[in-house]
Amino acid sequence: TVTGVQTCALPICVVMHLNSGDEKVQRGALNNIRHLYQEVGREHLQVELVVHGAGLALLIKGTTGFGSELAQLKNEYGVQVTACSNTMKAMNVTREQLLDEVGDTVPAMVRLMERQEQGWAYIKP
Repeated sequence: TVTGVQTCALPICVVMHLNSGDEKVQRGALNNIRHLYQEVGREHLQVELVVHGAGLALLIKGTTGFGSELAQLKNEYGVQVTACSNTMKAMNVTREQLLDEVGDTVPAMVRLMERQEQGWAYIKP
């Protein structure tokens, strides 16, 4: 793999793709993640939220209205959050400006491609 990401060891692996700055779409994506875990169970499911473009606002301290929801998803379910390094560069956003819940900062298209090659289900809300 290009970035050396670990594959998913659980039965169901989902990569969720978010590139919308619309708060309704962002809220919907977070609700989708929560509902997946409620239906399938943490022991069977791993979700990675890959965010780029206008969606990056979801992950920036001081601009997001969903910081507590993201923290809860990470704490309760272990959701991985990945920010696009190319979008960060284009928007002059530093790692320090991102929420603590953000794990990797890598090119979003590369991560989405890798996850699909690894057999992860792809969802774009």
